[in-house]
This record gives sequence, structure tokens and C-alpha cells, in this order.
Amino acid sequence: MDEIVRGISLEQRERPSALSRRRFLAMTSAGMATVMFGGLGMTACSSDESQLRIGAHVWPGYEFIFLARTLGYYNEDPLRLVELPSATTCIHGLFAGTLEGGLLTLDEVLTARANGLDLVVVAVLDTSNGADVLMALPEINTLQELKGRRVGVERNATGAVMLDAVLNAAGLSPNDIEIVSATSDLHKDCYNDKKVDAIITFEPVKTQLAQAGAKVLFSSAQIPDRIVDVLAVKRQVLQASPKTVRSLIAGHFRAVDEFRKSPDSMAQLMVPRVKLTPEALLQAYSGLELPDIAENYRWLDGNSPFLEESAGDLIRIMEKAQLLPRSISSSELADARFLPEQRL
Repeated sequence: MDEIVRGISLEQRERPSALSRRRFLAMTSAGMATVMFGGLGMTACSSDESQLRIGAHVWPGYEFIFLARTLGYYNEDPLRLVELPSATTCIHGLFAGTLEGGLLTLDEVLTARANGLDLVVVAVLDTSNGADVLMALPEINTLQELKGRRVGVERNATGAVMLDAVLNAAGLSPNDIEIVSATSDLHKDCYNDKKVDAIITFEPVKTQLAQAGAKVLFSSAQIPDRIVDVLAVKRQVLQASPKTVRSLIAGHFRAVDEFRKSPDSMAQLMVPRVKLTPEALLQAYSGLELPDIAENYRWLDGNSPFLEESAGDLIRIMEKAQLLPRSISSSELADARFLPEQRL
């Protein structure tokens, strides 16, 4: 696994954008170049708690919190949802003190913790169940045929996890392929410009490459519960704004329930932000699992929360791939106290 990042240049390793798996916004609304503060949805007189600023870029698993804002669930809360172009920008905001929390992948949370930011996961928003894929040229029919081929992958934990799983399934080693470093905003062009023979990617590029003839040879459905998106908040904020954190999480689950009841109408409300057609947005959810409240308790509650076990495995992968600046522990990472007590 320590050879997974072979072929990635020093310049690429130092690029801040390498933090982000999900620069989904670069594909869906490329014109957004600055941070936007939209739909604040707050009334300061309604609570004695400090304002809670939560950052996120566009990704289907994150959109239910924004749907909750659209549905008016946060109108009485001192809450601001900050729309950002990337997870890297979100992490920068957390370090700078302009954000109190963010919607991030688990590996991004671990990277931030390794750099000194004390983030706590208070909700699991989605897990990848086919959303992350290895796609190959039409003439490549098996994973074994990747031997000697160029495989594109982003240098982050998700890329490392997927590539490790692909190679294990194929019975290959990193030395058997040529690894091409490609951040997520370049995936489509790398494939179309024939710079790679296969690439590890996710929606919406997955659908776009399928339309160009690429085929899925491996997906995250074959490694369940390994790729996770979460809501993470600074530890001190949990003491300062517990009611607002609870309201934020409850709004997410309420919006998920509304989406499950009326997917077509809810998708219509969501498309202005994600810049996809309703059909494409609904298709994007086919590769995601959306854990409900009961499943969130399984992830976050107890003496040995499943999230912390999963994070421990991820830390080992990240350390082998030299993706963490220092060794860290997964203890005290999960906190279930802010989940709703019963299904909404």
C-alpha cells in the first residue's frame, strides 16, 4: 500500500486541492469562483447560542441539509450554511475560524485532526455504495487487463482505498500499472484526452464517462462502509451551541424523509443548487446509502463506535500512503449525543 502513490509528482503532493475527493461543484457549476453566503435562514433573537456556520461544497449526500434550509426547517436557528467551491476551502475556513463545522469525507476529517483541528463527527450523511468507481476503456473487460495500463487516481484516502481494493481484486501490485495522478476536476478530460486507460472517479463524471463508452469494472459497492461522508463540528462548538447542532442534524433527517416520500418533487427543489437535471440527480443517489437515525446510532454510539473502528482502518491506509502528517488516534472522534432520539 505504501507504493500506491508511486508516480505522483512532488508538485502534485503539495497542491492544496489534493485534500478534496468531492470537487463536485467544479463539474456542476464551474462558474462559481468565490464563496457565497446564501439563504442564511437565521434569526438571532430565537436563541442564546452563538451563530453556527457550516461549510459545504456541492455533493449529493450533502444536499439534504440545503434542502432542509429550502423547506424552512432552520428559520428559527442561528445557523448559516456557507456554500463553498471545494472541501479544501471548507477546511481552510475551519482553521481560520470563519466556520464552526463542515460537511466532509471521513478522510478529510482525519487529515484536519492530524493537522491539529479538533473535529468531532456528529452525523453520518452517506456511505458510498457504487458512487465511487473504476471506469475503463470499452476494450478493457477485466481488472486483470489493467496490467501495464495507465490508471488515473486522485491522491487522497478515497483514491488510495479504491486503488488498493482494485489491485487486490485484480491480483496485481502497484508496480503492474502506471499510476497517473489526477485531481477530480480533471477526471473527465484525462479520460477523453486519452491520458489514461482507466480512472477512479465518482458522479457526475461516472455518468458522463459512461455516455462516452467507458465501462465500470469495480465500484465501492464491493467495499461497503469504507467511504463515508459526515457532518463534523469543532469540539468546543458542541458545548457552545448544542441546540443548533441538534436542529441542524434533525433537519437533515427530516429532509431525507421528505425526499424518500416525494423524490421527484424534492429533486425539483434541489436542482438549482446542484445544476443537474432531476433525472441525473436521482441517478446520482443510486450509488449512495443514506443512513437513517437508527443506523447513525450504530455508527456513532457506544464504547466502541463503528465509525471509530472504520476510521482506525482508514488511518492505517492513510499512514501507509503517507497521507497524514503525523500519527493520530480515532478515539473520541464520534459523538451520538446530538442525534434525534427517535425517527422523525
